[in-house]
Amino acid sequence: MPEKKSLTVYNEIKKEIFAGKFGKPGERFITTRALTLGYGVSLVTAQRIMTRLREERLVYLMGKTTYLCYGKVSQKSTLAQKRKKTNVIGLHVVNIDNPYFSALVRAVEEEADRHGYKVITKSSNYVVEEEKRALAHFEELGVDGIISCPLQGKASVSAYKNMRLPFVFMSASVEGVDADEVLINNYAGGTMVAKHLIENGYENFMYVSSGVLKNVSDMRLKGFRDVVEKSGFSLPNENIIYADNTGKVFENHVVSCLSQIKKPLGIFCYHDILGVGVLRICQQYGYSVPSDVGIVGYDNLRIIQDMFPTLSSVDYRIKNLVSSTVELLIKRIDGYEGESEKQFIEPVLTIKGSSQRLK
Repeated sequence: MPEKKSLTVYNEIKKEIFAGKFGKPGERFITTRALTLGYGVSLVTAQRIMTRLREERLVYLMGKTTYLCYGKVSQKSTLAQKRKKTNVIGLHVVNIDNPYFSALVRAVEEEADRHGYKVITKSSNYVVEEEKRALAHFEELGVDGIISCPLQGKASVSAYKNMRLPFVFMSASVEGVDADEVLINNYAGGTMVAKHLIENGYENFMYVSSGVLKNVSDMRLKGFRDVVEKSGFSLPNENIIYADNTGKVFENHVVSCLSQIKKPLGIFCYHDILGVGVLRICQQYGYSVPSDVGIVGYDNLRIIQDMFPTLSSVDYRIKNLVSSTVELLIKRIDGYEGESEKQFIEPVLTIKGSSQRLK
């Protein structure tokens, strides 16, 4: 019976919180004692309800005071004013071992230092629960704000819905979360690759992406496919590979497609690591690059300079991405409360030997 009573009261309070009965995010919430008196429950039941509200990230305990945090917390709110400024930024990436994210981390550290901030970095290894823990840890450490390269998809929404700190999405965003975003114009990047491959005489096309992106809206693929189809060619679903970055399964999948698709074949890879992998497979199995197969990656990482032929790649000037993100976050930390901003960094295509058939 007590558990049923606890759940009933909890659900009632939860509805009232979202209705604004107790105030705005960042304002003080009622005490445990007030909860017992206002809802006719025992002290033990009230404590159980308060614990659940904290676990659901609807309220936040700082010292001995509980604050509301069911949505964006104003920097002018009581909770924000109680926090001490640390000049530290939390940076979350999904995989720090990936050269792309390693480059982002270095660039953020340099840019933040230029503004007088230090950076604490955490990697979630593509696990949404690890992402949630990373964000919670940032709050415990008292950072002033957070930059996140999130795991995309519905599972990530709950990690950001009730964030108490200013935060900005960088490079990727989470659909359904109202937040500042600094993104790459991936659609434009995809269209550039398609136009380049078509201009170089490739008549069939393939797209290679990571398995974690299979059920996520992919603007790189959309831009690529739109231009291919508008130009009178096709990109059938069987020519789209979703695979791990490395391993025999990935190799076998690519080899199978290479053997079945008529040449000359233009391949667009979601990022450079995949592009390097496809290039090595082509060389291993005797496909001439760029005569038989043209390959274009994305990110223009340093590692591609060591390949022969050098990998063509989409470059969006990583410093532009990072500087815009850091400046936007600091603006939020300093109290800016305007509507969420979405900024796009325009990419450019760097054409190298892996895709240039015609000169």
